[in-house]
Amino acid sequence: MARRDVKGNWEILQGSTIVEVGILPLRDNGVFNGFATHSNGSVQGAGFGGVDVVNPNEFTFTIAWSNGTRGAYIGAFDDEGFLNGVTFDVLPPSSTATWRSSIPFTRFV
Repeated sequence: MARRDVKGNWEILQGSTIVEVGILPLRDNGVFNGFATHSNGSVQGAGFGGVDVVNPNEFTFTIAWSNGTRGAYIGAFDDEGFLNGVTFDVLPPSSTATWRSSIPFTRFV
């Protein structure tokens, strides 16, 4: 699992789009769930399908949006604790964008 505390409300800065994200506390099975909104609240996302971590510095998740699309987000923590990554539509994956978290995340003790 991620070695940084990502729970709480924060934003994904994705070009001219700001995605507001809320990550709920880690569940006993090691999965995060959350909610998201963008386009001035006209598109909602929830569930995230959990969060998968390839290694301790990576944080990946999928948002199922209310308009029927699914966005995959793949990020890595930089030295200051910010997440930087790429996102793409699951179908079609050719639509991509880069993103950065609005805040740095602290390490778990």
